[in-house]
Amino acid sequence: MRQFLLRLTLLCFVMALLPAAVALPAAAQSEVVADEELVIINSDDRIVVRDPYTPPGYAPLTWESPQTGYRQVATGDFNSDGTDEIVGLRGGEAQVFDPYRQPNEPDVARVFTASPGQVWSLVATGKYYLNRGDCIVLQQGSPGSTARLYAYCYVSPTGWSQVYAQDLGAGFLSFASGDVDANQDDELIGIRNSGSFHQIIIFNPSNNWIPMYEADYDYPWVAVASGNITNDVPRKDEIATTRSGVSTNLNSFLVFRWLGNNNFEDIAGEKFFPEFRDIAAVSYTHLRAHETVLD
Repeated sequence: MRQFLLRLTLLCFVMALLPAAVALPAAAQSEVVADEELVIINSDDRIVVRDPYTPPGYAPLTWESPQTGYRQVATGDFNSDGTDEIVGLRGGEAQVFDPYRQPNEPDVARVFTASPGQVWSLVATGKYYLNRGDCIVLQQGSPGSTARLYAYCYVSPTGWSQVYAQDLGAGFLSFASGDVDANQDDELIGIRNSGSFHQIIIFNPSNNWIPMYEADYDYPWVAVASGNITNDVPRKDEIATTRSGVSTNLNSFLVFRWLGNNNFEDIAGEKFFPEFRDIAAVSYTHLRAHETVLD
């Protein structure tokens, strides 16, 4: 099982809700089926949609990006149509695809281009504003070097707009999105290591992206994810992290809850050595709680 998860992680996969097409009759309409597909980057650096399960009477989804060279991929419902679109990072291009565009659905296809000589190094998506669909966050620059954060949202009928841009100082290693304060929209959680500083920062988009939590820790961060992991506080997401340098002495896997006023509560942890290098929060049971997958 671990080798299977490792292989999927190396392929860079995400889960996405995409529409399925009815196989019969021949002139069938497209409609949405409430299951998820795998969106991966294959060995040719091409984005590929895989459909692990196809309900009876439906055709499996198949789609590939026309180009190769993608290093990261994320999904989100950018136009609020009930199905996910795809954004892939390819050097200085962040390209948005809508593989299964529905009738009368707004066209969200777009290429966001980094500044000359720069590349996009991180992507995250989340519902950062209550009155909009999912938005895209892009980091320009690499972890440990000077970086810049951009956020883009799609609003019909005007299209895509830049809603935030800010220099970050040292670049982030990983992003996650989650509703950590239970206000019904997502926050952006970032981890970064710069010299002896090992930070977690939570950006609050509903307050002009001003950090609502910022702290330095003793050991380097490796990965971060967010989800309703404990399910003991309704609609409030927790933050799961992995870290290195602790050997078998301290927990390398940690779960935090934001308490407000720049306070964190350490609610769970495990000693894994060597530490896991990647993490995801996924609901396998379609209940409110999320399970954590470690690789």
